[in-house]
Amino acid sequence: MIDTITQLNELSTMMPAVKAVRTAVKGGTFVKRAGYVYLPHPSQIDQNTKEAQVRYQMYLAGADFSEFPGQTLTTILGKLAVEKLDFEPPEQLNYLIDNVDGDGLSFDGLAKSCASNILQVKWHVLVTDYRGLSDVDTQSVSIADIEGVELRANIKQYNRESVFDYGYKRIGGVMQLSYLLLRELSKSSKKSVGVNLEDDIETFLLLSLDEDGNYYQQKVVKAEKGYVESERNYVTVAGAPLKWLPVEIASDEELPAGELPDQLGYLEGIVNLAYSRYRVSADYKEAIRNLPPTTYVSGMTVSKHEQFTETNGRDYVATGAGSVNFLPEDVTVKIEGANTQLEGYERFFDQNAKGVRAQGGSFEDDDTSQKTATGANIDSFNQTAKLGGLASSLEEALRRSVLYCGMFEGLYGQDDIEDNLDQIQLRLPRDFATAKLTPEEGLMYLNFKQSGDISQAEFLRIIVQGGLTVSDVETIEGELSLQPPPLLT
Repeated sequence: MIDTITQLNELSTMMPAVKAVRTAVKGGTFVKRAGYVYLPHPSQIDQNTKEAQVRYQMYLAGADFSEFPGQTLTTILGKLAVEKLDFEPPEQLNYLIDNVDGDGLSFDGLAKSCASNILQVKWHVLVTDYRGLSDVDTQSVSIADIEGVELRANIKQYNRESVFDYGYKRIGGVMQLSYLLLRELSKSSKKSVGVNLEDDIETFLLLSLDEDGNYYQQKVVKAEKGYVESERNYVTVAGAPLKWLPVEIASDEELPAGELPDQLGYLEGIVNLAYSRYRVSADYKEAIRNLPPTTYVSGMTVSKHEQFTETNGRDYVATGAGSVNFLPEDVTVKIEGANTQLEGYERFFDQNAKGVRAQGGSFEDDDTSQKTATGANIDSFNQTAKLGGLASSLEEALRRSVLYCGMFEGLYGQDDIEDNLDQIQLRLPRDFATAKLTPEEGLMYLNFKQSGDISQAEFLRIIVQGGLTVSDVETIEGELSLQPPPLLT
């Protein structure tokens, strides 16, 4: 029995940053729910008194979390168009198209999930399994339970947070993954009349090479005291022990053997800008709340105050829209606003938005037709440069995982994977790398040219690269000019 399991330090130190990205993508409700984690108390001195707590609740309520991290993820996944994946497996592996993980997930769904995770946290783990312990009930440690599992190879996915430990070894002169510990969390519901309790069940799946270099799996389940290990489940291919881990780590670039990167994904910089904007928005709203005007009353004496009360039916000077005050002679009222400057906040928001767009972020209200010639292209250029590496790496990981399935299904030997990589037709669309202008965008660039923002030569280059011709744009412009004006109502 194992007393305790802790995550490898180099992995655990990145978990707060990983969680920050995940939370930002989920949206403002989840960001605000985290309270102090992403929005510290505005006071560095008094944070615990009742007044300080009331202040923080107002501070939190006034903070605005802009949803552009999630919007950017949606936009980029749309550009990747994973649903148009060109995938034609061998006939024996056709079942992967509709059920790649044994739980009903489609192959397109797996590809999209991988892409989403890579964009957020840089890498994602794919484990190819065949009658293995990944299919066994969460709390079970008995290998006998796999006897009832359907004999089909499948591809399981594990996010970055699931990886608790790993190791590499040089085997046969090649550095390869030799040890991987994956954490699995599930819910156990305890229901009774009027009560519904859920407990987290923590288990681990160990994938490793033994002292002889043979691949095996082990299940590790948390018990009341410590963790219980199953016996080793050795995986064979054509009756021979498998000599490597059927694991692929998909990323946005080719990863060096021997280590997993600390860096996060494409969205990290955009998420950081979102949190910065969130915190400043709270300060901004608090500054606005401190701006109520002050009312000055001069010339008021005791007798005149009695006269004012009798005349107006109240003993105070009313302010605001529709307020009427009958003032005694020589009594004046002056209202002055607080002298607080907010321009600094507004400049910050403008610069923040420019930073988001410079990193390829997307706002829901972005309108290409309202951007400058340079700004109209910056999103596309930034995203295209980074998506190319992601698409290539994801294709490679998925292709190899499919080959591993074929190996378990008897199509390939365990030493023949490299020789058969070109046998699997699997390609993501590269439309995101091809500049394609809409007719409206073509007209926009024509307006830039006519106003002198870009030269005639630059206009021609943009139009040609965008898949349009000058005559296309001029024809569209002519058709628009011939359209009758809208009817007045």
